[in-house]
Amino acid sequence: MLSYELSKAILDKAKISSLRVFVQGENLYAAFKFKGYDPEVATGSLGGSQYPQLRTITFGINIGL
Repeated sequence: MLSYELSKAILDKAKISSLRVFVQGENLYAAFKFKGYDPEVATGSLGGSQYPQLRTITFGINIGL
């Protein structure tokens, strides 16, 4: 997670007490391609079809008034 909080001078001009902007990521990069068994991949009822793990990126803003 990367986040940034704005300075007090900017917040005073905007008349808010706090503001934080953030971005968070999961499964952004795989260092190597694993050929063995992966316990997080569903098997059985899907008839052998396997989906790769999802890459998730979340953005957000927290504002305190």
